[in-house]
Amino acid sequence: MQVNDVKIRVHELASELDISERTLINWLSRKGYPGARGKDWLTPNLARNARLALQRSGHKSAKTSIAHGAHSSSARFSQRLDWLKSEQFEHLPSQQTYPQQNYQQQAYLQQDTVPSIPALGAFNQSDVEEQAILSSSSTPLHHDELLQRERDRSALLLKRLEGLRSFHEQRYQELQKKYEHTLDERTDLRQKLYAQRQNQETLDQTCRELSHELEHNRREVSELKQHLQAQEQISKSIDRVNQQKQAWRARALALEEQVQSNQQLGSQLKELGMSSLDQQIRLFQTLLATPESASQLFKAIKMVEHEQVKKMFNRWVVKTCAHPLCNQVNTLRKKLSLRVYRTHRCEVCKGNPEQRWFQRMVAGCERAQIKRFLLVGGEAIHPRIRELTEGQHVDFRLISSTDESSSQRIQGRLESCDLLITWPRGALASDAGLAYRSIAPAVDCLLIDLNGDEANISTLSRQILNKVSRVGP
Repeated sequence: MQVNDVKIRVHELASELDISERTLINWLSRKGYPGARGKDWLTPNLARNARLALQRSGHKSAKTSIAHGAHSSSARFSQRLDWLKSEQFEHLPSQQTYPQQNYQQQAYLQQDTVPSIPALGAFNQSDVEEQAILSSSSTPLHHDELLQRERDRSALLLKRLEGLRSFHEQRYQELQKKYEHTLDERTDLRQKLYAQRQNQETLDQTCRELSHELEHNRREVSELKQHLQAQEQISKSIDRVNQQKQAWRARALALEEQVQSNQQLGSQLKELGMSSLDQQIRLFQTLLATPESASQLFKAIKMVEHEQVKKMFNRWVVKTCAHPLCNQVNTLRKKLSLRVYRTHRCEVCKGNPEQRWFQRMVAGCERAQIKRFLLVGGEAIHPRIRELTEGQHVDFRLISSTDESSSQRIQGRLESCDLLITWPRGALASDAGLAYRSIAPAVDCLLIDLNGDEANISTLSRQILNKVSRVGP
């Protein structure tokens, strides 16, 4: 395998060609590799092209023959000029004037006479030596002297060219640094410009999307406004129709009342001479005394109100079982009994014997105008009493057998009740029961002592009913 057929790093190829890494990197940038660095690998084909383009012909041989004569010195001088042209000024911007000055000096050196090289502050002594060499050319000289003079002039020119070379190399390094700095700045600016363009594109896209969304929202708002206007018109129409409906209904009711006022039974009876309520009641009692007259009355009364009949039925008619106590309750309350054959459908007892006796006791107490009860003791039946008295026209105040109220408080309670009930009686009576029984005669309060060791609702109801029946209304 040949050397040119292997990969090589950038800095190794620069050392092989005896050029700077920056020169090789700039050549790679022009060939389409702008991101190359010193440690990057080059393919064999790319390295071969770089050698052909950047290799200096005869440069290494010129370095080894510096000590030869004037012929070798003039050859090295032409090689240096070629190197200066290809190495230093090839990559500079075209608007610089340094390569043009170098080309002018090379053209002057090829003429027979020696031109005046631009003066530098560091080469004043060389100018004096050059003037001395030129002033001695007025007299005829020998061939050796001419040769020596040409050698001196060549050495002087080489010295000046070395100074120019160092000056231009320094200037080239400065320009190269400036160029690299400019490249970095350009790269940064391009990146910033690219970022700005990306941001601008993003903002434009966002603006377009927001514009479309805004248009869509505006259309929706317009549609909603139209819908609201339509709803308002519909609501106004409905309100107008409701108002007309209410007005027509009120007018119809007024007309109906006006028509019916002349057809009411009371008005017709007044026209017949029965203006008082007692006369009308006696008339209805007479008509309802026999089935035939009652049937004729019902046929005459055709226009009735369903709600009024229903309310009257619920108030005066009670569904009652066949038990005598339930019928007695309806008789005492002056209500009509509607017979039912299942006791749980009875509205008085609901199939419960305790509730039947309690309802009978309540009806008897209502007839005797006794509504407020004070029960001392019998804590076992207190919850059941609360359930049964719910919705009734009687008030049971329940006192515990361990009550320790003062005499003034007991007297106040007895004054606000119609009947005092204590349990148990005799030796088993509690202190609270004894205290209430001792104060009851002083306030003229009815007193009942329950018999038996165990209190229940049936016993309580029967004994209260017996007491109330003996006392009377």
